[in-house]
Amino acid sequence: MQCNFEEVEIQRINTEDTFYKITTCNEIDGISDSVRDIGIINPPVLVNEKDRFTIVSGFRRIKAAIKNGFLRIPVKTISSAKESIECAKIAISDNSFQRNLNQIEQARAIHLLTCFYRSPEEISDIAAGLGLPANPSIIQKLITISRTDKHIQDYILSETLSMTTALLIDKLHEKHKLPMARFIHSLNVGLNNQREVLILLTEISKRENKDLLELLAEKSIADIINEPNREVRQKAAQIRKLLRKRRFPELTKAEDTFSDCVKKLKLDQSLKLLPPKDFEGTTYLFQISFNSYEDLLRQQIQLEEVIGNPILKQILK
Repeated sequence: MQCNFEEVEIQRINTEDTFYKITTCNEIDGISDSVRDIGIINPPVLVNEKDRFTIVSGFRRIKAAIKNGFLRIPVKTISSAKESIECAKIAISDNSFQRNLNQIEQARAIHLLTCFYRSPEEISDIAAGLGLPANPSIIQKLITISRTDKHIQDYILSETLSMTTALLIDKLHEKHKLPMARFIHSLNVGLNNQREVLILLTEISKRENKDLLELLAEKSIADIINEPNREVRQKAAQIRKLLRKRRFPELTKAEDTFSDCVKKLKLDQSLKLLPPKDFEGTTYLFQISFNSYEDLLRQQIQLEEVIGNPILKQILK
């Protein structure tokens, strides 16, 4: 593949064609100042398309040059078909060997390779050499993410929706995917809580034979989400509590009763009473924390007082 260094007119560069674009960063303020002061040090790579050029790498550099009013810029032009694996390798390498790619950039890179290779196994053979994940299972997940709605990809980028949760959402009916992703994004919770909310909503939907969109729009949920004086994390906790109570009414009733009784015991922070998992057994656990032998003796006295408390007998019935 022949490569030439030359200057080309900006107007001959097709900036609308993003076939080879990998980066998710559209901010150019920093690079714009550099281009203005010292010019383009690392020329973008272009491929000739009749009388115009397609960008292979250097999207932000070209955007910065346009912002600074450049009419011509130095570039590297390559002789290749407009859409070729050679150009794809250059586009990916120019990004992956300069920095760690985020998940969406990895997905874009893998998606680019799917234009030339059919299966994850075929892609795996070349991915490692391009600084990309080579595991076929991960490649398949990235392919799935690359095809999701742009808004969902943005939620992944903002770290309000994990890729794991996004993959679970992708299994839903098409009309449910974006609303569900948007709802979980609005809660701003970690992976475990994201999964819990998603599973609770889908199980309630199936159990009550109610459409997910109808469920998400219910007043009880909307009132929590739209409460102006409540912090996001508080809203998320309230949503989880509401959904758990609806999905597991007997379990949440048992949890609430247990919690009320434990409060009445007025235990020290160093002494905790833990119930059976999901209240399905009869084995309870006392957890004692102490810093010294004397401290342990004090905890022993407290434990003996608790054992004689009628409330504990009520809990253990």
